[in-house]
Amino acid sequence: MKVFYRLPFLLLIVSCKSYNPGVSDSSMTMGFVSLVLIFGFFLIGILWVTLVVEPREERERLVQQKIEEEEEKREIERERKDFEELKKDRKFYNSHNILLNNIEKLSVNTPPCNKCGEEIYTLWDLNKNTLTIRCNGCKKKFVIGNDSITNGFVSKLDESFNIYISLLKNPNRFLNDLKNHDFKFSSLRMNTPLCRGVEFESSGGEIESLTIERNESRRISQDVKDKVWRRDEGKCINCGSNEKLEFDHIIPFSKGGSNTYRNIQLLCEKCNREKSNKIG
Repeated sequence: MKVFYRLPFLLLIVSCKSYNPGVSDSSMTMGFVSLVLIFGFFLIGILWVTLVVEPREERERLVQQKIEEEEEKREIERERKDFEELKKDRKFYNSHNILLNNIEKLSVNTPPCNKCGEEIYTLWDLNKNTLTIRCNGCKKKFVIGNDSITNGFVSKLDESFNIYISLLKNPNRFLNDLKNHDFKFSSLRMNTPLCRGVEFESSGGEIESLTIERNESRRISQDVKDKVWRRDEGKCINCGSNEKLEFDHIIPFSKGGSNTYRNIQLLCEKCNREKSNKIG
């Protein structure tokens, strides 16, 4: 029986007998044996990978997956506990609604742009004391004082805005439902104030202290100073003094006066203090 099983292998070896006069039968047999050995090592390698390496890697993967799942469960539980604590801070938890209420109040009290009639504004600059808004139509800017709408309104708006931003930056997954997308923060360029992601529509109200933001400087050019000095003959136009002279805006800069030759005059220190911010 054993001989029967070995017969095909022996016949295969015998069949390798060379009919090439330059190659011996033993050389052909050794070549065949080498090929068989190479094939055997290759087969053993495949079996080793299939039966040993892959099962071991699969076990390691399953163990790592289980570790990660357990870690994820612990992280979820930790975030759940943190969320329960955050819910106790009502200003934080309700910051989106509080901010929307403040913006609605701003909308009700803001008139359409007095230059182009546009009703859509963007919050341009916001701090505890002043709010600057910009018309989306003509890009004109207006400054709103802290008490223009209600006492401390701008401070309250600034507080609610900063609290909402802190909510947006909090990575807790249970806060995602509170992170509404009413604002255009994602469209802002890098280093742009986040308040510029907030737009609102005016409702025709009236803010008494809504003022135009002046971008120009109070600085009077040297050329204008020289012309005014020659025109006013180097003396105060009120008392004629030629000491402690100052360049004064006829229409005060705070009331829209420009830095032009026609709006500048020479006054001595005393006369300038008495004039204060009056026109004239």
